[in-house]
Amino acid sequence: FKAAYQKGIVFAGLSAGAGIMSKVAIAGDLANGKVPVINGLELLPKNLIVDPHFAQKQRESRLMTAMAANNLMFGIGVDEETTVHAHGGY
Repeated sequence: FKAAYQKGIVFAGLSAGAGIMSKVAIAGDLANGKVPVINGLELLPKNLIVDPHFAQKQRESRLMTAMAANNLMFGIGVDEETTVHAHGGY
């Protein structure tokens, strides 16, 4: 994926497909003050995380908790009718 991305191939994702684009990807719901995460594809800047279905599922706390626990500076809450165009990722 990274090699193709560096060559200019465009990637798109909905739901989990959008969330997996960052280095750290949210893998479940906020529980006991923690958010489970997994390694993502690293197609976005390393200090950023994406949380899909943001407003629809009221995920403000989940995103902020994941950011704080993983020392990430930026979080993007993506709604079902939102488009994010990222260029020059990592």
